Amino acid sequence: MDPLSTVEDILGNVESWPTSIIIHIYVTKPNATSVQNVAAFMYGNGVPVKKAVDCFVECIDIDLYFASCTMKNWYAAWDNHPYTAHFAQYNDVALKRWTW
Repeated sequence: MDPLSTVEDILGNVESWPTSIIIHIYVTKPNATSVQNVAAFMYGNGVPVKKAVDCFVECIDIDLYFASCTMKNWYAAWDNHPYTAHFAQYNDVALKRWTW
């Protein structure tokens, strides 16, 4: 199964994702902020980091090393400090609203 379909199995159809995430995944030239926003969306909705990186790399022309390192660093920060406030807002697909 391709990486996007794997992520869609967890998050639902890509067309139901927030427009800002779709833009970061398909349009925006990847940068630290766009990777953080995609990582927050994927992490907050329970997508494992490997699947998130594979999907992101497949959908936009981004260096695998940059995407992998950056996303893994964010996932690790959120995993290691679950009760600390992080400046990463994401859209919760189950609640259908933005949350922290």
